[in-house]
Amino acid sequence: MAEENKGGCLRRGLTLVGVGLAVIVAAGFMTTAIIANRAERVYPPEGEFVTVDGATLHYVRAGSGQPLIYLPCGGCPLQSFTMSEAFERAVETYDVIVFDRYGLGHSDLGTAHALPSEQAALIHGALQQLDIENPVLVGHSASGAVALAYADRYETQGVVIMAGAVYESEGGTALLQALATPVLGDVLINVIYVPVFNILVSVFGAGQGGPDRLPAEYIRVSTALGSRPQHIKAAAAHTLGINAEAPALSQTYSTLDVPVIYLAGSEDNPMFAQMGERLAAELPNGQFEVVEGAGHSPYFSQPEALLDAIGRIRSAQE
Repeated sequence: MAEENKGGCLRRGLTLVGVGLAVIVAAGFMTTAIIANRAERVYPPEGEFVTVDGATLHYVRAGSGQPLIYLPCGGCPLQSFTMSEAFERAVETYDVIVFDRYGLGHSDLGTAHALPSEQAALIHGALQQLDIENPVLVGHSASGAVALAYADRYETQGVVIMAGAVYESEGGTALLQALATPVLGDVLINVIYVPVFNILVSVFGAGQGGPDRLPAEYIRVSTALGSRPQHIKAAAAHTLGINAEAPALSQTYSTLDVPVIYLAGSEDNPMFAQMGERLAAELPNGQFEVVEGAGHSPYFSQPEALLDAIGRIRSAQE
């Protein structure tokens, strides 16, 4: 009888634990859904949409002149550029198109397009529909690999890369792998990542972007839109996609025949300067430049550095 009572207590205990975990998981999913819905309601799409190969891409287009395509960083919505002084000045000279890359901002996940070459194909397909040919591409951070994949396959005047992840990164992918894994990633994102992240932001704030001093409104937009499960999954997939394709992609760098300028902030992670130096050495027409005093997003603090690089790409083709 004692053994039966002990077994019964154990079963009841396990049942209570199971019920408790189920309640926590359900609460996490509900909380994350509320946060995500609020973000999309407060920050709705600002531009237009184009559908390519099963994926719907959101973009903002402004200005007139020669085409300039801006690809934001791996976890950034398009406001990372449209809310900068560099964008305001660029539209005075260029026909500027800024994309929410695959799964970020208001672009959907569609089918799998995580590899840089796949994202380049999506951008090219979108530009064909918009009647854009031979643009200058700007790739920030994780978009650096996408811009180079584009230049390898399609016609472009040249590429400007800011702190671009253009080679495989060492380590630090275990969490990204977990976030990108079906079911496990959904639980981690909805039950832990989003609720805890929003608590931390509400208590400590979201930071100011280091020396680049990001605008407060952009921080709010980025924090809100970046709290949605789709966005988090896509950001993880982008980094994993670079690591998966970088070894093959980097083999094409020595054959690129267009000008490429790589900018790295002196106050950014030294890894990016190292990548920039290596890339410039491998490219037939590559340049590496340090933006003194800048961090990971120099176009906020020193827009002239980006605009000057774009102008030099254009001049090289005239």
